[in-house]
Amino acid sequence: MSKKSDQLEQEQLANRWNVTNNPAIGVTCVASSPAPNAVNGRMLMDVLLWTVNNGKGAAAATFTGSIRDASIGGTVLNQFDVVVAAGGSNQDAFYPWTPGINGNALVFEFGTPQASTIQKATIAGWQESAR
Repeated sequence: MSKKSDQLEQEQLANRWNVTNNPAIGVTCVASSPAPNAVNGRMLMDVLLWTVNNGKGAAAATFTGSIRDASIGGTVLNQFDVVVAAGGSNQDAFYPWTPGINGNALVFEFGTPQASTIQKATIAGWQESAR
């Protein structure tokens, strides 16, 4: 292996982070990585676990899951839609391998939920150093 690939493998194993957000019913789910510890450091998301429960809903609910740069209003880096039947739930695990923009955190959010839904998410990844 090259020295660069050895360094990346070491950082992927040593610089891990994970964040879970479990808000109350009707509250937007927002999970944010820590900020890089260097100005040119880059956060990478390689795991996204999510669940949406529309257990008390009278109608189907549609959500757009977004991985964003820096904040809930930041640039969309990756996105997907979820439709949950009335009275149902949906969950999945993705391995998005999404790199952030240097110097910024990564944020996952589901958008504004209906009052009858519960959204939950866990994101995980690692920090690539600026070398």
